[in-house]
This record gives sequence, structure tokens and C-alpha cells, in this order.
Amino acid sequence: YDGVYGSHMDMVLFTRYGGLKKKWDGSIVRNWGIADPTVAPTVAESAGNVTVISTCNNGTWTALEGTPSDVVGYDGGQAQKVAPNATTHRGVLSAAFAVKNLNDYSGEAGCDEDLIECYLKVESSQLLGSLSLQLDANGASASPFQDDYYQVILNIDTAVKVQLSSEEALANKTVQGYEREQIRAELRDTRRRARTKEGITDGEGVTTRIGRAAAWVRISVPRGKFERTGSTSGKGWATIVGARIIVQYTATGGGGVWIDNLTISGGVNHALTGSFQYRYVYVYDSGTYEGKSQMSPVSSAIDIRAGAASVTVPASPDSQVNETWVYVGGGLNRFYRAGIMSSNGGTQTFGLSEVTVAILNVTLENNSPPPDNIIGIVGPHAGRTWVLTPTQLCPSRRNIPDSFNLTQAIVVGDDTETPYWVVLTSEGNLFVGTSKTVYAISGFGLEYPDGTTDFTKRSIDIEPPIDYGVASDGFVIFYVASDGWRAYGGGVSKRIVGTLDSLYRDQDRYGVKAVNLGSAHARFRCAFYGGKLYALSGEGVTGNTDYSPNLHVFDVGSGRVERRTYPFNIVSLYREPDGKILAGCNDNFVREIESGTTDDGDAIAAEFWRPLDHGGAPLNYKDPFDMMIHADTGGSQLTAALHLDSSETADFTTTFSTSGAQVMTRRTDTMTPYRCIQARFTGSFTSLVIREIVYNFRPRPQSRLYVDTGYVDTGRNFAAWVRRVVVKARTRAQMNVMAYFDDVAFGPFPVTPNTLNKVTQFQVPMPKDYKGRQPRIVLYVADNAPVAPAVAGQVRIDEFSRLPGTAGLDVVERMRFATVGFGMSGPVEPETDHSFECYWIDLHCFVSGNENETKTVRVAIG
Repeated sequence: YDGVYGSHMDMVLFTRYGGLKKKWDGSIVRNWGIADPTVAPTVAESAGNVTVISTCNNGTWTALEGTPSDVVGYDGGQAQKVAPNATTHRGVLSAAFAVKNLNDYSGEAGCDEDLIECYLKVESSQLLGSLSLQLDANGASASPFQDDYYQVILNIDTAVKVQLSSEEALANKTVQGYEREQIRAELRDTRRRARTKEGITDGEGVTTRIGRAAAWVRISVPRGKFERTGSTSGKGWATIVGARIIVQYTATGGGGVWIDNLTISGGVNHALTGSFQYRYVYVYDSGTYEGKSQMSPVSSAIDIRAGAASVTVPASPDSQVNETWVYVGGGLNRFYRAGIMSSNGGTQTFGLSEVTVAILNVTLENNSPPPDNIIGIVGPHAGRTWVLTPTQLCPSRRNIPDSFNLTQAIVVGDDTETPYWVVLTSEGNLFVGTSKTVYAISGFGLEYPDGTTDFTKRSIDIEPPIDYGVASDGFVIFYVASDGWRAYGGGVSKRIVGTLDSLYRDQDRYGVKAVNLGSAHARFRCAFYGGKLYALSGEGVTGNTDYSPNLHVFDVGSGRVERRTYPFNIVSLYREPDGKILAGCNDNFVREIESGTTDDGDAIAAEFWRPLDHGGAPLNYKDPFDMMIHADTGGSQLTAALHLDSSETADFTTTFSTSGAQVMTRRTDTMTPYRCIQARFTGSFTSLVIREIVYNFRPRPQSRLYVDTGYVDTGRNFAAWVRRVVVKARTRAQMNVMAYFDDVAFGPFPVTPNTLNKVTQFQVPMPKDYKGRQPRIVLYVADNAPVAPAVAGQVRIDEFSRLPGTAGLDVVERMRFATVGFGMSGPVEPETDHSFECYWIDLHCFVSGNENETKTVRVAIG
């Protein structure tokens, strides 16, 4: 596997399969992803602030109705009591004092969750009708507890405990968004179930256990449960000047109510009452984004009353952590962020109420570091970094490349399907290539309440990739399939192998091994820049699963394909944003290629093959004379080798060097005649320009098996006698001459030249009776007559006919030829062994019967 790279949120991300995952901000390399916590936090209660409203000492309270008395308090100290009036069965006990600011605990503000507490003892509670507590807020009023005061009704019941009634507090706040509405619903449902279980209705504010045996009981009432009477500006919790307890019995016999130690405790940062658990998350705040770890194990539950939690978190071994987020869970059935430690672990106190943290609504997420075994990174897409593993495509949290919710991963691989690459095109389309198909990933990244997203995958019906090599340019994706390199764009996948097609069809060419596209295929990697795809060749079998010294370069615009060879073995290719093409090599060097004039300081070795050149006559033999090469070799020596008729062995070789554009000439008459010629240039250069190469030769007539002069015009419309035929030709075997006069055949007349395979003139005498008005001469090789189909040892090929089984071919194929019904005698190739090259045919004739009037008519053939 290659190292893979990506970038997002001002970070360069890089990793290698099974190795470390890192990120770089331009100056410091850090771990990519935040290490998961392994230890639960430890939690201790931090007591809240306490303000004494009244000590209830002797003589501090007076009875406005009923009988007051000094009594012994719950702790053996002083307390106050009021016995009800015998007629009204009511007692009112009141205390006045200097103004008390119950909204300020020495700099810490109060809140609705503050607990107003006192100790009460109720005698004859079975006769108790009601019990209320009032706090006077208007010291300027002529009548205390009349214009502005707070009151709570204490409903006596044998049921259990103090409730915070958090749902009412939530209802009094502005809560926006679907998530918060869900929290409110969950909160109400949770509270309702708890109250119903304990026999409490939603309309009740607070309940307490008032013992029927007249025992001291601690009463706790949240400040938010007090009802306000009056609306005088400036009169409220900051101007409390008195307290009053009112008891109403239903009949005579009520013994009275005792009160001791009236206080208020809590504060906005000490607003917790109940049982709570804590978790934490390690955070790296880069200044651009906040990368978060997985949640820690949960702490033990701790009971807190009008206080805060002192939370201790161990430091993460990951040094990049610079914040710790602490989360509290309680009656909300989920964890909300309670606060932030601006450090890697430590101890800090957190006391915001669960109502407040629910309104802030920073919930605990399911975060993980990037998965292991990453083979591809792209992004940002939909605000996320995307990584590909051997089984799934994983999106990061939005704009947080360090944190992944692996439950949002898209499955793209299994035991039968191998993912190879992930690509993001310039149009913002995301694609994943696997051994089975190419998937298009769509969606906007919307997250639903259950944590899922709207991302989906769709299979595209094109040739799938076979290896990890991939590159993109704009909206086009380049990848290697089972038939070679392809370009996919606009819904169409097209092969781009061009003139290297034979190599990609398992055929060796010019000493170059075929590309290994088999099941144990070669290593394919690529990079695209400047309109060209640079790709590892994958030629041959040995070593190509690890590296290649050759690149195939596809010019997409012109369709031209080049094969480039290097003195080092390339393992991987990468295009930098500025266009540099980097090659990772198996000697542990990274090299910039396609730049400069040397390979590691040495002249660049080059080998060029010119196209086959047949001079416009592809089937004619040519007698070579010389060649001319217009080139500039930059002072280096150039070797030019000429290969005839597609031979891999050169028939002629010469060397030369130039320091500028020059025309170099060489005699080539020592070469054998040829039909086509191909030049191969080799050498090592820092610069090389080859402008043109020209071959000078004498063309021969095209080789023939059969020549017909057609009807020869003798000049007169009388009978003519042909006494001889003279032929100028090069022949390789016996020939027959057939004369036709007025379409009546005479002959054949066999001809065997004295010298074979030489250009010569030979005469063919004609008998005296060879005459007629329209002569026509036919010349053909003697042993090349047409044959019937399926003759043993021979082959007749007709248009769209099957080769007969007697041909000894391993595979029966349908073949098409332009010529219909010509024959070959046995396995001998007729053109090479039996053809002739005819220049002209002369007819020596006379039209009057007088031989002295002989006329020569020449019919040009070649």
C-alpha cells in the first residue's frame, strides 16, 4: 500500500496502511485523531454557598396569630414555635431583619435552583390543613407581607422527597431547535414517570416527609417554586426583609409548628441537586476546529445538594490535547457538557444546573479517531474528511477531521469485494472504485436525530478497477481496469491505451513485455498533470508487483502515448498542487520527474521507434539508396538503426552527433530490398530534436500472381498476327503466357527464364496461327491455379467462409478477405516463392501478313 495524503481545516493529513496517522499544520506534526480516554473521572461534592435568612434564636420571631414560644432546636440550640389560635386554629410566626440580598453569594449570583431550607416539626400533623412559608421583599411597605413577597405552599404528605421540577424551569426559558424540543419532551416524560410512580401529580410543586410523630424534618424548596405576589420595581430577592411561617389546622387540638435555621444555599455555579455521573472528552483546539476523542468511561454516581462537582480527569498521553470537556448526566437521560477545562486533564469544579446545560445543548457525541488501515483520503466533501478502508468509507464529523462517528460509515467492501480508491471530482462528486463496481456517493451530510446521515451509494455500470492506481482531473477519473487504463466522465468509461493497445492485449512488442493485467496483476499507480496521465507500466511479470522502471504517458488531448524508461524503479506517483510529479522509488528516494535535462545528473537514456514507412506503396519492394536525418542531438551521439519489414533485428546501423539542427546522410544500398522500413533511435541525451527522416529508394512493381493486359489496340481493325511476346519482369518460378484473340484462348505457353529473381527480358515466340482482331495477353505463375475448397493440404479462403479442418488450425475462425476465391498450394506462402514483378509486356505483331511490317505495342504493367 502507498502512503496516502489529504487536507482539511488547514491540516495536511497523511498515513500509511497499518501505520501511524499524522497531521501537519505547516510547522508541527501531530497525531491525526485524539487518543481515546481509558479511565473514568473521579468526582467529589463541592458544597454550595449558604446565606442564613434567620437563625430562629430565642426572641427573634413574633406571633401575629397564635402563641409564640422559645423551644429547643433540632441540634439542641434555640428555635421558635407557634401554637395555633384556639378559635381560628391558625398560627402566624414572623421575623423581621435588615435587608438581605439573596441573589448574591459574595459575588456569585443566585438562581432558581437555589434551595431555601429550614427544619420543621409539626405537632398533630393529622389535623394539619396547610403550611406555607413567606419571604417579604418590600421593607418600605407600611404593612409587611402585603405589597411584595414570595410564598410557597408546603403540601404535607407521607410520600417521599424534594423534586426540582426542572420541566417548569425549562418551560420558562426560550428553547429552540428540534434537539431541545426533544430534550424537553424526554425531561417531562422522565419527571412524569417518576412522579406517577410515587403518587405525585404534575400540579404539585414540592413535597416533603412530615413525620406524624412530631419529629424534626429538613424542608428543601427550590427558589423557583416560590410564587411572587406584587410587582414593585426594585423589590425582589435582593431586598428580603422578613420571613413568615403560617400554619392552619383543621380542628382544635393542633399542637403547633416549630421552626429552626432558615437558610438559602446554592448559586449559579452551585446549582446541582440530585444524583449525577460524569464523563469527559479530550479535545485538541487547533484555532480552526476542535478535534474530540471518544467519551470516557462513566464515573460513579454522586449525590449533590445545592452544590457543585469537583471533577478530576487524568492527563491524556497525547500531548496535542489542550482542552478537556466535562459532561454531566442525571435526570435528562443523556450527557450534556457541564464545562471546559482549558488544559490536558486536571481538577475543576462544575456546578451549572442540568436545566442550564440542557438549554446550552452541547451533547456527548460518539466520536472516534480515524479508523485504521486507511487506503484513501479525500475532502472536504459536505464539510467532512472521507477515508477509505478495506471495508468501508468513513466520513468525519463536519469540519472536524480528527473525529469520526463510525456508525455513519458506508459499507463498500467485504470478503468478496475489495475497495481500491476514493476520488472527489471538481464537480463535488464522490466516487469509490471496488473490484466489483464503481459507487457514486450522494447526499448533503444531513444528520438525523438517531445519528444517521442522508449519504447513500449507487452502483455505476462500467468496467470496475483492478488496482489502486487512480487520478482525477476536473470531472474525469483515470483508473486501470482489466483491459487497461480508462477515463471515466459524464457517465462514460473509455479506454485510452492508444498505440500501446497490443501491450494491453497480452502481446509483446519490439522487445517490450506485455502489460500484466492478470489475476496476479502488476502494481499500477498514476498521477495526472498538464493534460497527461503518468502511469506505472506493469510490463512483464518479474518485479512488477512492487515497482516499475517504465512509465506509460497518455496525452489525453492529442491521443499520443509514450513509453518512458528510467534508471530507477518507481513504486508510487504523486502530483503536488503546484504540478510537480513526484516518484517514490524503491531505493528510498523521492524524485521529481518530468523536470530538467538529466536523470540524477546523468544524461537521459532514450529509445524512439518511428512508425513503419512504406513510401505510399505498402506492398511494393523497394531497392534502398540512402537516407537523410534532420536532427539536433545536443552534442550527444545518436544511434540510428533501420529495421526492415517489422523485423526486431536491425539491417543497418549508423551513429552521428550534431551541435545544432543538421541534415545527416548515410548510404543504405547495402540493405536488402524491403517493403516497409522502421527507424529506431537510441542514445543518452540532455536534449534531442528529430525533425524528419527521409528514405531514398527505387520502387519495384508490385508483386503479382496474375497479369492481364486487357484488349490491346494494334492501330487497325484488321486481323493481326502476334509473332512474339516480350516480357520485362523479375520472376521467382515458371510462368505461363496465354494469348487471347477475339476472346478465344491460345496456349498456355510455358516460360522458364534463364535467371530467376533477376530483372530480365525474355521472349515468348507465338505460333503462326495466333491471330485475331483483338489480342489480349495473360501472364500468370504456373503452379498457382485456383483450387477447390477443402482440398487436402491446400486452403481456399472465400469471403465469410470457414477455414476447413484440414488446414490444421487450432481454432476455427471466420475470416474476411477482399479477394474471393484465390488459392494457396499447401503450406508454402505463394507471394514469397511464386510471385513476379512485371514492368511491361511488348506485343510484336503485324496486320498485313507481311513480317516486314512488324509493329511493337507496349503495355505498361508496373
